[in-house]
Amino acid sequence: MSTSIQEESLTALCPLCHSRPPKYRCPACATRACSVACVKKHKLYAQCSGQIDAAAFVKRSALLSSPATLNRDFGFLTGVERVLGTAHGEENGEAGGERVRLEEFLKRSGVSVRWAPRGMKRAVENCTAVSKGRKGKHVIWTVEWIMVNSQDTREVKRVLDGSVSEHSSISQAYFNPTTTHEDSGSQLQPPRKKIKKNKQDTSQTRFYLKKIGCPANSPVLIKLDENKSLSVALRGRAVEEFPTIVVWRGDGDPAGYGIESGILIEVVDEGEGRTGIESEMRRTGKVPDSHGAREFHLDHNTNISQVVEPSNELASTG
Repeated sequence: MSTSIQEESLTALCPLCHSRPPKYRCPACATRACSVACVKKHKLYAQCSGQIDAAAFVKRSALLSSPATLNRDFGFLTGVERVLGTAHGEENGEAGGERVRLEEFLKRSGVSVRWAPRGMKRAVENCTAVSKGRKGKHVIWTVEWIMVNSQDTREVKRVLDGSVSEHSSISQAYFNPTTTHEDSGSQLQPPRKKIKKNKQDTSQTRFYLKKIGCPANSPVLIKLDENKSLSVALRGRAVEEFPTIVVWRGDGDPAGYGIESGILIEVVDEGEGRTGIESEMRRTGKVPDSHGAREFHLDHNTNISQVVEPSNELASTG
């Protein structure tokens, strides 16, 4: 009898010091304690965190056993939702705002961009941004250079340059790289050295913009003028994240590609800019009509003024 009474008295006391009745209960394991010192002793001995594991599995019967348990589960779900909402807001806040500003700037420049899904390789590699310089805002492009072997067009070499100013000419951007690296697998290589430019290189090197949206078995390239700036070369064009420019050293055009002319006709006022357009047309010998997808072939009998003037049909609708 005395033993049972003694056991009951022990259970009524703090299990750690056995001197006073317990006043606290551990939220994690429900161990009773009489003081802060005993609580710390319990955490040390049992290696208990003293915090509820909100992600621990709870049976449905136990979950509905008390309002406190149900409220705790609701608080956990609310916290998860809050964290996800904050992360989504941060992702679409600063980074999303920069993309919107870049897209608006490129749209005003006449460049259409097809964005890749977040996390894809091309999206991760893209460092294109709007920079503020002495000449005002301008785009610093990421450019993908694809060097095609003149002996075997199937053998290609890929190089990325993440700091190409839109004011740089195609030739200058290629022969004077800044932050380029070669892509061989997933490992980034050191920047390639500047190419020694000579007359033979400039005369035999041709540049083409890879057209997006074409079948893989029927790629199309747009011929570029190496002396024109990148902004002029991309005007009226579409790119996927950043432009892909094919570099070809050899006679003619690379085999296995459809070739399009990259010269665009711009609408200009009478007198202003007409001389430049006429000289460009006389130099190339043909001018593509970007509206009707037609090409005008010129010879010594062609009247340049009639080619530049809009058709009567367009004039009547205006």
